[in-house]
Amino acid sequence: MPALVGSLTAKGRLVGLFYADNAAAGYVPSEQQLAAFAHFIQNAQLCLTLLTTNH
Repeated sequence: MPALVGSLTAKGRLVGLFYADNAAAGYVPSEQQLAAFAHFIQNAQLCLTLLTTNH
């Protein structure tokens, strides 16, 4: 079963993972879904970085 996994880091440490799958037999994510997932991970990482940055 194909799945998408994206990691989140804060101050150089792994703090979380996002996992997504469709659980349908033979399902393969489309290029659009891969790009959307990557964009979601990037935005989540940006938010986490901004929250953990000392001002």
